Amino acid sequence: MSPEGNRMLEVACVKVVDADVAQKVTGVKDASAAADLLTAMAAAGAAVQLFTTGKGNNVGTAISPVIKICANRETCENSAENIDVDISGIIYGGSSLSSGADAIMECMARVCSGEYTSTEMLFHEEFAPTRLFPQS
Repeated sequence: MSPEGNRMLEVACVKVVDADVAQKVTGVKDASAAADLLTAMAAAGAAVQLFTTGKGNNVGTAISPVIKICANRETCENSAENIDVDISGIIYGGSSLSSGADAIMECMARVCSGEYTSTEMLFHEEFAPTRLFPQS
């Protein structure tokens, strides 16, 4: 995919949300659990979420698609049904950082075009609304 295509895809499919924006919108300063983080990012406007996992955390949200990215070879082999993008070749050899980035962007393009993610196919629909408000 060309750099221009990557930028168009980023603008068209993903509303980039940083931690400061998520905190202002949701009141969550540091999400302590995956469901909290996914809920906060969806509440902050993320249309698609890129979720990195080393242990194959089986969490998702019904609000926006969650693309699971993993670089742990053992997890990718043992939990392949739970991982959307296997980038373990970057660490263990056989893949470059650039090819890993391309794989993530290609997956994001497919998801933005309607392909289901592993979390959607496995019905992982966690939601943590209690974390949407400032904690005392």
